[in-house]
Parts: sequence; structure tokens; C-alpha cells
Amino acid sequence: MKIPIQIKNISQNFFCAIIVFIMATAIVFSQNINLSGEVFGYDINSRPIQLPGAKVFTMPSNTGVLTSNRGTFSISVPASDEKLIVSFIGYETDTILISRISDKNGIRVQLKNVHLEGVEVVDDKVATQLSFSSGVRSESITTRGLQKAACCNLSESFTTTPSVDVQYSDAVTGAKRIQLLGLQSVYSQVQSENMPMMRGLAANYGFAFVPGQWLEAISISKGASTVKNGYESISGLINVDYKKSESEYPTFLNFYTNSDLSMEVNADHTINFSDKVGTVIFLHSNYTGKENDHNKDGFIDRPTGYQFNFMNR
Repeated sequence: MKIPIQIKNISQNFFCAIIVFIMATAIVFSQNINLSGEVFGYDINSRPIQLPGAKVFTMPSNTGVLTSNRGTFSISVPASDEKLIVSFIGYETDTILISRISDKNGIRVQLKNVHLEGVEVVDDKVATQLSFSSGVRSESITTRGLQKAACCNLSESFTTTPSVDVQYSDAVTGAKRIQLLGLQSVYSQVQSENMPMMRGLAANYGFAFVPGQWLEAISISKGASTVKNGYESISGLINVDYKKSESEYPTFLNFYTNSDLSMEVNADHTINFSDKVGTVIFLHSNYTGKENDHNKDGFIDRPTGYQFNFMNR
């Protein structure tokens, strides 16, 4: 028994399915609308200027483009989008309802300039900064790094960095010296704002005469430096930078004491006579009067004495 197959009906159904698919695709594509126009603003002389690179997008689909060099744009967005948003740096963002746009191919968007009352710039320094700009590895100890040693002089300011080794050169007076690359401080050049300092006897005793609270930063460079810094920097170069009259805090007061009755006072005050002329007065005093012998060996653990420093920068 043979069952006839209706090939004619199958081909008709397949043809109808193709037509339905094409019509559905056309309906889907017909749901998008085309928007085009230009974006412009006004300069400081109130002259109209085109805004290239302005951001143009619609919501809620978040479909967007950037304007061309002439400030024009052309975008195809879903018909369900309701808002056209235009933004550009230095201008106020503008939002337009798409339903209220009469000519969707001739949109002209004018952005208004942003008028700021003021800008506050906040900076935060790290404790240690590395720089390779001059071809030499330089390490800079900033104010935050110096704050880790609240009671200190220049020799004790290096306790927070492994680049410099600090040792006692004289146990009687408590004088300290530094080492760079294993060499003593006489082979290192110490500068005060690019001016040589601490030569001769001061190489062993001068570090205690520079209070740490007076400093703003310390720059350390290992190895032989350039010719402009001099021939003394065989093992390295240390440059100390004092606080400036443009400091954030015009008046500073610091007091320190510990269980051994060692006391220290630091103070500085800024006087600005004009925008170009100013001075900073620095005061420092420390006192160690109590004789401590914690290990009971018959020798005091720390030399006693007092010191007073004054500088007008």
C-alpha cells in the first residue's frame, strides 16, 4: 500500500515561514529611530563654537556615540528610549525628551558653560618616594616619613629607611655618623638645599645639630654623583630641604618627653611680608639631665646635656 506525500503543501508552508520571518525581522529593525544633529557651545568671548568629542547617548538603553570634529552626530537608538543626554567637559550636561523632538534629523543642542566658585586641590604624600629621572636612583624621605620619628635630629631621621646606616661614633658624647654603601660619612656629601655642609669635624658631630622638625624632605642618592654636586660624593649624596615660607602651617609647635625625662621643644613661625618676600624663624631645644643606668654596669646609658638651636631662614 502506497501513501502519497503532498510535496506541494510542504513547499507552500516553508515559503510562508520565510515570509513571516522576513516580516518579523523588518518589524524589529523598524523599531529603531535615527537621531542626528550637532552640539555647540560658547567660548569666553560669547562666540558659538562646535564641540568635537561630546558624548551623546540615550536612556535607558545607554546607546551612545561621540560627536565628530565638526560637532555633529548620528545615532540609531531603540524606539523605547525616552531621553537624549549630551555631556562635554567644562559644560553642563543637557537632557532632552525624545518625544518632544520635532525634527529628529536636525537636532541642535546648546550646552551652557560651567561656572565654578572655586576648586580645592588636596595632595597626600607617601613616606618614601623613588625617582630615576636624573639617571641615578634617588630616594626622598617626605614629611610623612619624618613624622615616624617624632623626636629626632638629622641622624635619627634615617632610622625609617634602610638606605642609610646610623652608628655611634663616640659613646661619650653620643655623636652619630652615617654610612652609605659601607663607607663612613666623610665619603658622603651632605648638602643643605644644594649647598655643601658638614665638613671636617662636623661630619661626625653636625648631624645632631640639625633638628628633624625643621626639615621638609631628605633626598638620598647612592654612588658617585654628577660633577655639578662636587667631588666629595664618593659613596653618595644627601640633601636636606628645610621648611619653606609657603608652608601649609604658618605656626608649628612640638613638645616631646619620655620616661627618661628627656625633653625636646620645636617651634617655627612664618612671616610673609609680601607674595615674594618671607622668612621662617626656627627654634629648637632639648635637655637630658637624668643619669640612667638600666643594665647596672656603672656607666650611664645616654650622655646628659642640653642643646639650643636658632635659625632665621
